[in-house]
Amino acid sequence: MNVMGSVYAFRGTLINITYGELLEVKSRVKSTYFEFLFLIFIVTDIAIFLIFFEPNVLEFLRPTDIYLIGELFVPVVLWSTMNVALTVSQYISTIMQGVDRVDMESEIRLSTYCNSLVFFANIAEFISTVSYVALIVPMIFLAKFIHIQLYVIDGVIISSWISIILAIIIRAKKYPEIKEYIPVKSLLKDYAAPLLVVSAVLYVLKYPLMIVFAPTFSDHGTGAPCCAACDHHAGLCRFKCGNFRKGQAAHKNCACQIPEVVQNVIRSLNAHCSTHS
Repeated sequence: MNVMGSVYAFRGTLINITYGELLEVKSRVKSTYFEFLFLIFIVTDIAIFLIFFEPNVLEFLRPTDIYLIGELFVPVVLWSTMNVALTVSQYISTIMQGVDRVDMESEIRLSTYCNSLVFFANIAEFISTVSYVALIVPMIFLAKFIHIQLYVIDGVIISSWISIILAIIIRAKKYPEIKEYIPVKSLLKDYAAPLLVVSAVLYVLKYPLMIVFAPTFSDHGTGAPCCAACDHHAGLCRFKCGNFRKGQAAHKNCACQIPEVVQNVIRSLNAHCSTHS
């Protein structure tokens, strides 16, 4: 579980690296698609593991509350996919602020700032936060009204989902050029297609893996399926995604440290499982 938390922590590190490089060289925005793929691949790997091996995770963390396995499946799916959407929103915000740089060029007036991408990136976050707080109670009552058992958890997650989608819409509308750097058609081929294949494979192999790697008092029971999910997804993405392979070649001699960071995560996952095998 510590390794999984470290992977989520790397999300912020990768976003900060992209922001710093955009501030240094604005033209690097044209190569952000490769780094975006790296980012969502990492977050999606953990999401896949949590969704397909939710019983293992819950039984490992709360062995006395096994009865919650079925009830927590929908909240786990919503929360895991919400993290992917949150990553997309944060990355778009980073590009907007890195490309504009109006707040770093010189002293500016309020009118200039209010018309800048930096302002719209930040105001989208503000609107997202306000909508999240405002929707929590209504969503909880709505979930309770339609007889969802864990209505408080589901209501909070749904309100968070809505606020994140709202932020993405605002940022994409104020910065339509983002569609050129992160094209939807390319995402369908490079991200959605491998994800569907991996999901189908894990759906078939989920129960055999859950039996083989049953939770124990060591981390082996949850670490091995995590590595299996991540390795299958990452391997298929490298095989199917032409832009991913091109990006690796383009960044081989680059000063960007993102590939090294990702390799460190993979080493940690492999070392984590080999230690307990």
